[in-house]
Amino acid sequence: MREDFLLTPTDVAEALGLTVAKVHDLIDTGDLPATMNRGWKVTHSNLAQFISLSRSDALQLGQDVPATPTFAASRPFENDEFD
Repeated sequence: MREDFLLTPTDVAEALGLTVAKVHDLIDTGDLPATMNRGWKVTHSNLAQFISLSRSDALQLGQDVPATPTFAASRPFENDEFD
């Protein structure tokens, strides 16, 4: 099985259309699981789960939900493997 790849808070911010500060807030509150690995890193699977839960919550609240996450959230970065 392929290992999950890692995203920086900057990558996550780009993928979600948020600021890096907001991503750090999500990490600090535990809403977005992350690990410390030369700075905070979010696994692709954790980001996908966060997006899925956020979409589900928005639908339950009757809010508009974007069709898909941005390109950055949907692809691995070759140099972001676990050490």
